Amino acid sequence: MDPLTHVLIGALVAQLPAAKPLSEDAGADTCTKTDWKLRAAIGAAVALFPDIDYLLFWLNPLDFLAYWHRAETHSLLLSPVWAALISYLLCKLLRLANAALVFTICWLAILSHLVADTLTVFGTRWFAPLSDDKISWDLLFIIDPYFTLSVILAGLLFYICRKKMWRKKRFRLAALSPPLLYLATVLGIKLTLMAQIQQQLPAPAAGSRLLPQPFSPLYWQVLSEDEEHIYQAYSKFTTDPLADSLSHAAGVKGFAEAYTEAGTLQWRSYTLPAHSDPVIHQAWQHPDFKAFRDFAEYPVVLAKKTSAEQSCVWFSDLRYHWPGIQPYFRYAMCQSLDGQWRLQRGRYFSEHNEEVN
Repeated sequence: MDPLTHVLIGALVAQLPAAKPLSEDAGADTCTKTDWKLRAAIGAAVALFPDIDYLLFWLNPLDFLAYWHRAETHSLLLSPVWAALISYLLCKLLRLANAALVFTICWLAILSHLVADTLTVFGTRWFAPLSDDKISWDLLFIIDPYFTLSVILAGLLFYICRKKMWRKKRFRLAALSPPLLYLATVLGIKLTLMAQIQQQLPAPAAGSRLLPQPFSPLYWQVLSEDEEHIYQAYSKFTTDPLADSLSHAAGVKGFAEAYTEAGTLQWRSYTLPAHSDPVIHQAWQHPDFKAFRDFAEYPVVLAKKTSAEQSCVWFSDLRYHWPGIQPYFRYAMCQSLDGQWRLQRGRYFSEHNEEVN
């Protein structure tokens, strides 16, 4: 989920807990009143904390992608620990006496980050470090302006009714209704489209998955797989003129045309790397490529490129393929003339590549 949405949700959920009266021994000289503005500031800031793991990207981009991102700092099990540490520091720095309230705000802000990230396709390790299993609900694209607007609407609803919300818990919870209603609508669209697509799967035994796409909750990527192949198609619940206009304004060619109705899906077949030709198989199974094998859920071969210096096999993950947009995560195993293999990665939003140490 994008940082702006995390900040907005964190500021919103910070308003939910009711404040208990301070004890008489909490002197005024050591206490700062935790009003709704300070709550919003704390919630917004703490909601960004789990993404502190991005600092690890510079150590090793591929290991970060496969093992470190959305792990311990995104762990449901460790969230109370992070909340306790952050709330302790805040109480000391800001001289806040209501430690229980500050802890609750911090915990809710962190949990809001975990839940928001789980709505996307990357997956979040809720039970790290005890388990590496990823949870992903595949409801929202990384950036969903509709969802962000629903959170902003919730914030406005809170601001208008904030005096009543302080007194009544049901009013504070009601502020969450716009984003929750939006998520319910997206889920309904997904389930309806999935029911329509079930009759169109390319292989009877293939498992299927619908993944959200850029610009619109009406556009989805369909992935099915069997033992040797992955089948991909782009489908739409109905046409979204706004999304088509946005993709055109962003210079994404062929985006709107790629999505078709459920009854007219255009399937593309990919052979799994493990079942490809010997060169691809050798590159895929190389020990230095283990991290990408562990990361990719729908691995495909992007290209085989040969130059005077080396021969490279490029791979990506179909979860991050969108019409007219360069695949986001691209990695290659390259064999030089001396027979040595080297790992390379494609830079984000760039045609350039770089060697991975």
